[in-house]
Amino acid sequence: MNLYWLRGCQLMLMLIGCCPISSGQADAKFHVGIEQDVVPYATGGYFAGVWLGSGHWKTRLLHVKATKPDFLLADGFTDNVIIAYAIVLDYHLSSFSKGLWLGGGLVRWDATIRSARDGISADYRLHLVHGSLGYHFPLRYHFYISPWAGMHFKVTGPRDVAFSAGNYRIPFLNPEASIKLGWFFLTGRTGL
Repeated sequence: MNLYWLRGCQLMLMLIGCCPISSGQADAKFHVGIEQDVVPYATGGYFAGVWLGSGHWKTRLLHVKATKPDFLLADGFTDNVIIAYAIVLDYHLSSFSKGLWLGGGLVRWDATIRSARDGISADYRLHLVHGSLGYHFPLRYHFYISPWAGMHFKVTGPRDVAFSAGNYRIPFLNPEASIKLGWFFLTGRTGL
Protein backbone atom coordinates (compact mmCIF):
# COMPACT_ATOMS: atom_id res chain seq x y z
CA MET A 1 0.00 0.00 0.00
CA ASN A 2 1.56 3.33 -0.97
CA LEU A 3 1.93 6.53 1.05
CA TYR A 4 -0.82 8.33 -0.93
CA TRP A 5 -3.41 5.76 0.16
CA LEU A 6 -2.31 5.78 3.81
CA ARG A 7 -2.36 9.58 4.01
CA GLY A 8 -5.80 9.68 2.42
CA CYS A 9 -7.17 7.18 4.94
CA GLN A 10 -5.66 9.17 7.82
CA LEU A 11 -7.31 12.36 6.55
CA MET A 12 -10.69 10.66 6.20
CA LEU A 13 -10.47 9.22 9.73
CA MET A 14 -9.65 12.66 11.15
CA LEU A 15 -12.67 14.14 9.35
CA ILE A 16 -14.87 11.36 10.68
CA GLY A 17 -13.74 12.04 14.24
CA CYS A 18 -14.66 15.71 13.92
CA CYS A 19 -18.09 15.28 12.31
CA PRO A 20 -20.38 14.52 15.28
CA ILE A 21 -18.81 17.21 17.47
CA SER A 22 -18.68 19.90 14.79
CA SER A 23 -22.32 19.33 13.88
CA GLY A 24 -23.48 19.70 17.49
CA GLN A 25 -24.45 16.06 17.85
CA ALA A 26 -22.12 14.87 20.61
CA ASP A 27 -25.01 12.94 22.23
CA ALA A 28 -26.35 11.49 18.97
CA LYS A 29 -27.02 7.77 18.74
CA PHE A 30 -24.15 5.73 17.35
CA HIS A 31 -25.01 3.18 14.65
CA VAL A 32 -23.21 0.30 12.96
CA GLY A 33 -24.41 -1.26 9.74
CA ILE A 34 -23.65 -3.61 6.89
CA GLU A 35 -24.46 -3.19 3.21
CA GLN A 36 -24.61 -5.28 0.08
CA ASP A 37 -24.69 -4.01 -3.49
CA VAL A 38 -26.50 -5.70 -6.39
CA VAL A 39 -24.13 -4.98 -9.32
CA PRO A 40 -20.99 -6.82 -8.13
CA TYR A 41 -22.99 -10.03 -7.65
CA ALA A 42 -24.67 -9.58 -11.05
CA THR A 43 -21.21 -9.46 -12.68
CA GLY A 44 -19.86 -12.54 -10.86
CA GLY A 45 -18.16 -10.71 -8.00
CA TYR A 46 -18.86 -9.80 -4.39
CA PHE A 47 -19.38 -6.83 -2.10
CA ALA A 48 -18.42 -6.39 1.56
CA GLY A 49 -19.47 -3.12 3.20
CA VAL A 50 -19.55 -2.00 6.83
CA TRP A 51 -20.27 1.45 8.22
CA LEU A 52 -20.29 3.55 11.39
CA GLY A 53 -22.54 6.56 11.78
CA SER A 54 -23.82 9.26 14.07
CA GLY A 55 -26.34 11.98 13.33
CA HIS A 56 -26.16 12.90 9.66
CA TRP A 57 -22.69 11.38 9.08
CA LYS A 58 -21.70 7.88 8.09
CA THR A 59 -18.31 6.35 7.25
CA ARG A 60 -18.23 3.30 5.00
CA LEU A 61 -15.42 0.79 4.41
CA LEU A 62 -15.87 -1.25 1.24
CA HIS A 63 -14.19 -4.20 -0.46
CA VAL A 64 -15.61 -5.09 -3.88
CA LYS A 65 -14.90 -7.39 -6.79
CA ALA A 66 -16.81 -6.62 -9.99
CA THR A 67 -16.41 -7.01 -13.74
CA LYS A 68 -17.01 -3.87 -15.78
CA PRO A 69 -19.58 -4.58 -18.52
CA ASP A 70 -18.04 -4.87 -22.00
CA PHE A 71 -20.29 -2.08 -23.35
CA LEU A 72 -18.34 0.33 -21.10
CA LEU A 73 -14.99 -0.79 -22.56
CA ALA A 74 -13.26 0.20 -25.78
CA ASP A 75 -13.71 -2.20 -28.71
CA GLY A 76 -11.33 -5.13 -28.58
CA PHE A 77 -11.19 -5.42 -24.78
CA THR A 78 -13.09 -7.59 -22.31
CA ASP A 79 -13.01 -9.12 -18.82
CA ASN A 80 -12.12 -5.90 -16.96
CA VAL A 81 -12.14 -7.35 -13.43
CA ILE A 82 -11.76 -4.77 -10.67
CA ILE A 83 -10.98 -5.43 -7.01
CA ALA A 84 -11.67 -2.21 -5.12
CA TYR A 85 -10.95 -0.96 -1.60
CA ALA A 86 -12.69 2.25 -0.50
CA ILE A 87 -13.31 4.54 2.43
CA VAL A 88 -16.30 6.84 1.91
CA LEU A 89 -17.79 9.61 4.05
CA ASP A 90 -21.55 10.14 3.57
CA TYR A 91 -23.73 13.04 4.63
CA HIS A 92 -27.47 12.35 5.00
CA LEU A 93 -29.63 15.43 4.55
CA SER A 94 -32.42 14.36 6.91
CA SER A 95 -31.53 11.15 8.77
CA PHE A 96 -28.97 8.42 8.17
CA SER A 97 -31.78 5.85 7.74
CA LYS A 98 -33.96 7.65 5.17
CA GLY A 99 -33.81 10.29 2.50
CA LEU A 100 -31.17 11.80 0.24
CA TRP A 101 -27.45 11.27 0.93
CA LEU A 102 -24.23 12.53 -0.66
CA GLY A 103 -20.89 10.75 -0.39
CA GLY A 104 -17.24 11.07 -1.28
CA GLY A 105 -14.07 9.16 -0.63
CA LEU A 106 -10.89 7.45 -1.73
CA VAL A 107 -10.74 4.25 -3.78
CA ARG A 108 -8.01 1.88 -4.94
CA TRP A 109 -8.53 -0.44 -7.91
CA ASP A 110 -6.40 -3.53 -8.52
CA ALA A 111 -7.60 -4.53 -11.97
CA THR A 112 -7.01 -6.82 -14.93
CA ILE A 113 -8.21 -6.48 -18.49
CA ARG A 114 -7.99 -8.86 -21.44
CA SER A 115 -7.42 -8.11 -25.10
CA ALA A 116 -10.14 -9.85 -27.11
CA ARG A 117 -7.82 -9.87 -30.14
CA ASP A 118 -5.01 -12.01 -28.68
CA GLY A 119 -6.49 -13.27 -25.38
CA ILE A 120 -3.66 -11.78 -23.29
CA SER A 121 -4.48 -10.18 -19.91
CA ALA A 122 -2.66 -7.33 -18.18
CA ASP A 123 -2.82 -5.86 -14.67
CA TYR A 124 -3.04 -2.22 -13.61
CA ARG A 125 -3.63 -0.25 -10.39
CA LEU A 126 -5.47 3.06 -9.97
CA HIS A 127 -6.19 5.46 -7.12
CA LEU A 128 -9.43 7.36 -7.55
CA VAL A 129 -11.63 9.95 -5.85
CA HIS A 130 -15.25 8.89 -5.62
CA GLY A 131 -18.43 10.97 -5.47
CA SER A 132 -21.96 9.59 -5.18
CA LEU A 133 -25.54 10.32 -4.24
CA GLY A 134 -28.49 8.14 -3.44
CA TYR A 135 -31.72 7.82 -1.55
CA HIS A 136 -32.42 5.56 1.46
CA PHE A 137 -35.88 4.00 1.59
CA PRO A 138 -36.43 2.54 5.07
CA LEU A 139 -37.89 -0.94 5.38
CA ARG A 140 -38.88 -2.86 8.52
CA TYR A 141 -36.53 -4.04 11.28
CA HIS A 142 -33.73 -1.56 10.49
CA PHE A 143 -33.36 -2.70 6.88
CA TYR A 144 -33.20 -0.22 4.00
CA ILE A 145 -32.82 -0.13 0.22
CA SER A 146 -30.83 2.62 -1.48
CA PRO A 147 -30.61 3.24 -5.24
CA TRP A 148 -27.54 5.33 -6.00
CA ALA A 149 -25.25 6.68 -8.73
CA GLY A 150 -21.67 7.84 -8.60
CA MET A 151 -18.52 8.75 -10.47
CA HIS A 152 -14.89 7.72 -9.98
CA PHE A 153 -12.21 10.25 -10.99
CA LYS A 154 -8.76 8.80 -11.70
CA VAL A 155 -6.02 10.45 -9.61
CA THR A 156 -2.99 8.18 -10.08
CA GLY A 157 -2.20 5.21 -12.27
CA PRO A 158 -1.19 4.49 -15.84
CA ARG A 159 -2.73 6.27 -18.79
CA ASP A 160 -2.76 3.14 -20.94
CA VAL A 161 -2.42 -0.63 -20.58
CA ALA A 162 -0.12 -1.88 -23.35
CA PHE A 163 -0.98 -4.88 -25.53
CA SER A 164 0.69 -6.06 -28.74
CA ALA A 165 -2.63 -5.64 -30.58
CA GLY A 166 -3.13 -2.07 -29.30
CA ASN A 167 -3.35 -0.13 -26.04
CA TYR A 168 -6.31 0.11 -23.70
CA ARG A 169 -6.81 3.76 -22.70
CA ILE A 170 -7.94 3.91 -19.06
CA PRO A 171 -10.78 6.45 -18.76
CA PHE A 172 -10.44 9.42 -16.43
CA LEU A 173 -14.15 9.20 -15.50
CA ASN A 174 -15.80 5.93 -14.49
CA PRO A 175 -19.58 6.13 -13.88
CA GLU A 176 -21.42 3.69 -11.66
CA ALA A 177 -25.00 3.06 -10.55
CA SER A 178 -26.64 0.32 -8.52
CA ILE A 179 -28.92 -0.55 -5.61
CA LYS A 180 -27.66 -1.18 -2.07
CA LEU A 181 -29.41 -3.23 0.58
CA GLY A 182 -28.46 -2.51 4.19
CA TRP A 183 -29.15 -3.22 7.83
CA PHE A 184 -28.10 -1.29 10.95
CA PHE A 185 -28.26 -1.49 14.72
CA LEU A 186 -27.80 0.96 17.59
CA THR A 187 -24.73 0.76 19.78
CA GLY A 188 -25.26 3.59 22.27
CA ARG A 189 -24.33 7.26 22.48
CA THR A 190 -21.28 9.08 21.14
CA GLY A 191 -20.96 11.59 23.99
CA LEU A 192 -18.25 9.64 25.84
